[in-house]
Amino acid sequence: MATPNQTVLYVNDPTASADFYSRLFGLTPQYASPEFVLFVLPDGHKFCMWAWKDPESLMTGPGMETAVSVADYDAVDSAFAEWSKAEPKIVAKPETLAFGRSFVVADPDGNRIRVLAVADDPQ
Repeated sequence: MATPNQTVLYVNDPTASADFYSRLFGLTPQYASPEFVLFVLPDGHKFCMWAWKDPESLMTGPGMETAVSVADYDAVDSAFAEWSKAEPKIVAKPETLAFGRSFVVADPDGNRIRVLAVADDPQ
């Protein structure tokens, strides 16, 4: 069975996005050019930024949400405090919802990153 092992974000400026994600994740890109940036995450997953320039594509521009799971509600709050130092655009501050606790930030292109801990007993 095929297993997804790479995420590609289409962005306006891969260099600016790489700077943002470097600060957010504390990682250095494995490869970087003005058109494409590649991070390899500790679990081996490839996280990429590619310059969005194709007016003929089906995409209307940048946009997606990436989820980052953490161990528990305290870890959500700790991540929010740490990530806030990278000065992301805050879309939603930490809050407890039916599925668990989460917060959402946006990268320079508006792609959303949700940090979440799933409730032990979702309602």
